[in-house]
Amino acid sequence: MKKLSSIFIVFALLFFTIMGCNEEYTKTTTDWDLIKIEKDGKVLSTENGDFPEKITANLSVNKNESDTDFNYQLSGFSGVNNYSAQAFLDKGKITVANVITTMMAGDEKASSIENEYLQILSKGGKFSFETTDGNTNLIIRNKEDKTVLVFREIKLENTAWNLTFYNDGNAVVSVDENLEDKITLGFGGGGQLFGNASVNSFASDYSSSDDGSLTFGQFITTRMAGPAELMELESQIINLLSQVQYYEVSGKNLTLKDADGTTLLVYKEN
Repeated sequence: MKKLSSIFIVFALLFFTIMGCNEEYTKTTTDWDLIKIEKDGKVLSTENGDFPEKITANLSVNKNESDTDFNYQLSGFSGVNNYSAQAFLDKGKITVANVITTMMAGDEKASSIENEYLQILSKGGKFSFETTDGNTNLIIRNKEDKTVLVFREIKLENTAWNLTFYNDGNAVVSVDENLEDKITLGFGGGGQLFGNASVNSFASDYSSSDDGSLTFGQFITTRMAGPAELMELESQIINLLSQVQYYEVSGKNLTLKDADGTTLLVYKEN
């Protein structure tokens, strides 16, 4: 089994300020999916399949009371690499510094879009929020008031996931590749949860909020018998799900955490 690991490098020079039009950011934590980006004078969109990978951004309140210079933490996936940074949001203005990113290599198209994404952020602009068909979008415009980035708020409803990592009590370890498609998690409408824990299917209900909290109700499972090792794994997964208090979406990954912020389970988008 392989442990989750990342190699980080600091881009000390990457520093950007996004000016807003008296917009206030009041949510404790929010996950965003990039759905449009302007590149070389053209608008690329997820709707047209222009992105080889998801690009995401998460803004969460900084809980480090000794760090008064930044009131938010920024993290996400920029197309090839994961990134994180410190952020200050106040009266429609966001300032980001101390950006850290992994050092993964990607194909030419993904790397090109990633570079453009970070460059656009570094130039700054204006931001606003718009609601369309029940979806909240974050719009970023440049100094010429031209839309250059459009994010859509990520919601758990009507999403499906496959388990890739879990906490075995000592470390976060990977699931056998042959089992990934068999261990699932799905969020339906009306707060309904469903999935498979390796041998048996399960159902429950869930509740989530803007502060990134996520809790599950009582789990109901089928009663099929299976190999001892799978039954043990299944018991671990149900137990971990019952401890979940928070979630975070980054790229195609859904991370479930306990009340202390410890990673319990990591799923990838189905």
